[in-house]
Amino acid sequence: MVEAARYLGGEVLERELARVFRRSWLLACPSARIAQPGDFAVFDLAAESVILWRAHDGVVRAFVNACPHRGTRLLDGAGRRERLVCPYHCFSFGDDGRLLSAPYLNEPPELSLQALPAEERFGLVWVDFGAERSLDEHLAPIADLLRERSLQGFGLSSDVSVDLACNWKISADVHGEALHVPSLHPEIASKVDFVGARIVAHPPHAVIEVAPRVEGLGTNVLVYVFPNAHLNLHADYALIFRHCPHATDPQRSRFDQYALAKTAPEQPEPPRHVAADDPAIGPITAADLHIAERVQRGLGSGRISPTLTHPERLLGWMLHSLDRHLAENDD
Repeated sequence: MVEAARYLGGEVLERELARVFRRSWLLACPSARIAQPGDFAVFDLAAESVILWRAHDGVVRAFVNACPHRGTRLLDGAGRRERLVCPYHCFSFGDDGRLLSAPYLNEPPELSLQALPAEERFGLVWVDFGAERSLDEHLAPIADLLRERSLQGFGLSSDVSVDLACNWKISADVHGEALHVPSLHPEIASKVDFVGARIVAHPPHAVIEVAPRVEGLGTNVLVYVFPNAHLNLHADYALIFRHCPHATDPQRSRFDQYALAKTAPEQPEPPRHVAADDPAIGPITAADLHIAERVQRGLGSGRISPTLTHPERLLGWMLHSLDRHLAENDD
C-alpha cells in the first residue's frame, strides 16, 4: 500500500527537496543542448536555478543563476554568450565565473559567480547540489547500459516543458509502468509486449525493457535515473523525461521533455513552455500527463491508499529508494 500523503503534504515536499534533490546528482540537460563553446542552458529546480555554460576550453561549468552583486537572475532558457552580463547593473562575468568588469569600479573586486560541480557522462550533463558521492558512484549501477546506449553524438530535436497540476512523483509514476498501455495507448498496445515487460532494479535506479511484437521494432529500454528522470532509449532516437518538484506546492510540478535523434537539426530550437497537447509532446506522452493530473485530483481526498500490482513494482522501488535516501540523510 502507498499512502496518499506522499503526494499531498508540504512537509513531505520540503524533506524531498532538502534531503534528496539538494543531496543528489541531477540530470541537467543533454550535451547537445550546449554543444558549442559559448552555449548555455538554464536548469530550474524548485527555487534553485543553475546556468550550464560550455566554456571556450570545451568544459561545461555550472553557476548559480544569480548575480553576486545584488542577486539578480542572470539568464533564462538557452542560447549563446561570450560573457554573462547582469541585466540590472551590467556586472560582467567570464566563462570561468570571474568578474570581468563593473560600472564605477576601476579595479573590480574579487567577485565571482557561485560555482556548482557539473560533469558530462554518456552525452548528458549532470549537476550536483550537494551530493556526498561522486557522479561515477551514483551512476555505477547503470553505467554499462548508459555507455552502451550513450547519447553522445545525438542532436536535440525539441526541448519543451509542461506545468502540471500534480505531484512530481505522480508524473514519474505514470512513466514507470506499462500496465496502462491498453487503456491509455491502444494505438501501440498490439505492437509491444507490455504484459511481459522486464523490470530490473539497479539500486537506486531501475530499468524496464519492453519487447516488440512487430518485426522491425527494437526493444524499448526505459531507464529510471534516481531521483527524477527517465531515459527512453531507442537505437536512433531517445526521449528524456524529467519530473521537477514545485518549490512550495506539493500538488504542482514541471515535466520536461527532451527529444534527441542521430538525424536532429544541427542548431536546436530554443526551449519552450507548452501545453500537454502540443505536437512536440506527442499523443502518447500527452495521455500520460493528462492521467497524472487526474490521479492527483483523485488522491486529493486523502482517503486513498493506492495498491501496486506486480507490473507496477518499479513504482514501489522508486518510493523505496526515496525512503532510503531520506532516512540516510536524516539529521
